[in-house]
Amino acid sequence: MELLPLNVLDEIDFHEIIGHFPQGEVAIVNEGLLTYLNKQEKEKLCSIIHDILMERGGYWITGDIVLKNKEQKLGLKFNDEIKEFNEQQNTEDNSFESFKEAEMFFKDMGFVIDKEAKIKYSEMSSFKYMVKSMTLRHLFKLKGAGKIQATWRLKAA
Repeated sequence: MELLPLNVLDEIDFHEIIGHFPQGEVAIVNEGLLTYLNKQEKEKLCSIIHDILMERGGYWITGDIVLKNKEQKLGLKFNDEIKEFNEQQNTEDNSFESFKEAEMFFKDMGFVIDKEAKIKYSEMSSFKYMVKSMTLRHLFKLKGAGKIQATWRLKAA
């Protein structure tokens, strides 16, 4: 494993970094990236990763299948600093309307969902602290919010 800085929209640099690894399948993993990219930038990233996976084989694992209206669905009130940051970065507009929309986007870009991560929240080390800090009202709101994020393992079709 090697961690290196990368402008993911720079195809030459991306291929150069992939070249650091021995021949064979690769795993490209990201988290906290796609909500900062607009549709055109996402398409470019998908094209680069698709080409790499077609050449090398392997998977793209992304935890960035995030739906719009997170704040409202979770019944949260982000502070002004977070709101301002999200507005500057346009994260709401860059998120997906639905999981179906996300699935169709990746399908159109030449990917199939190979697997979806199943998260056992109660086994997370931070879960007990989160529950302690929430009111009963917040817990019910969270439970009723439904799924707003997914982690998918994608394979080039």
